[in-house]
Amino acid sequence: MKVCGSPEVVSQYADDATNFVKNERSICHLVRVIRKYEQGSGAKLNTSKSEAMWLGRWRANGASPFGLNWVLK
Repeated sequence: MKVCGSPEVVSQYADDATNFVKNERSICHLVRVIRKYEQGSGAKLNTSKSEAMWLGRWRANGASPFGLNWVLK
């Protein structure tokens, strides 16, 4: 699926979601979309149960933005 010209992948089952984004700009966009959904629905992302992972050439990136739990697997 392409959103604003950038490929983004979302897998959703019940209240679990897996998102793949291409770059940090896409992460920013994803976080904005989640925050907007939270405001409209009353639901809230549980960051203590959420994990993020750098893949591919970004794997060595040591940054931990957006208060997410960044893991190495």
